[in-house]
Amino acid sequence: MADRTIKPDDTHDLVLQNNDGSSKLELNEDQTVKVTTGSDAGEDFTVNSTQLVVEGDTGNVGINDATPSNRLVVDSGTTAATAMQIVSYGGNHALHLVDDDTNTGSAGMLIEGGGGDAYVLFKTDADDWKITVDGSEPNDPLLFYDYASASNVLTLVNGDVYSEVATARTWTVSGISGLSQTGNFYKRIGKMVFVAGAITGANTSNLSAVSISNLPYSGKTGSSQSISISVIRDNGAFSADGSAIIEGSSTITFMKSSQAAAFSSGTGTRTLKFSGWYEAESV
Repeated sequence: MADRTIKPDDTHDLVLQNNDGSSKLELNEDQTVKVTTGSDAGEDFTVNSTQLVVEGDTGNVGINDATPSNRLVVDSGTTAATAMQIVSYGGNHALHLVDDDTNTGSAGMLIEGGGGDAYVLFKTDADDWKITVDGSEPNDPLLFYDYASASNVLTLVNGDVYSEVATARTWTVSGISGLSQTGNFYKRIGKMVFVAGAITGANTSNLSAVSISNLPYSGKTGSSQSISISVIRDNGAFSADGSAIIEGSSTITFMKSSQAAAFSSGTGTRTLKFSGWYEAESV
């Protein structure tokens, strides 16, 4: 079949349009091609029905999708699945790979950002895992965590790796009257937990009667683990040191040693400082 060429005069454009000019195709002298559609639903630019669709009302683009629900949707051609989406919501943009429109129940990868954070979410049939750069923190830590429970599995901060970063904690203390707590925190790497704190109170007659509970994790049963303890008098003088055991529970049990006499003798306050690592039963 022979071709027929329609050629405008020099310095003129070739424009094909409907009777009111709301839809038109322009072949311009400046080598540009422009397509104009209406701005209502259904007034779209399409190629072979669904191979390429640009919606006139939303501007959404669909490849193999006649009604794209987001900025760009690439349909894989399988039932209820989308190969790729570029999503815009709340002023933020995201790239979703192999995901459905509801973002639930499908295997895939989501790359998103918002509120100063950026993250990659890996979705599987069994569980979802998330890698986040936390823009709200001064050192922008890199977080790996279980998306469903929102619990950190691994945190990278300035070259240090943690399962949980240093977190303030208030201990439950018995056996010391008029006590105050300062500098109490814990952090965790895998099953290894570090605890530290300072407890100040009136002197007691028996340090072995003092206990600290509400630790973040119970110590491993049968491990006979111990942490370091120091007792300091109210005038700052060092009194005694020793250890305490953590085993099978979330309570520190103080061993009977010279600490008992150091804490109970004389008048005034005593400060009990403790710090150390122990292995948790489970995390």
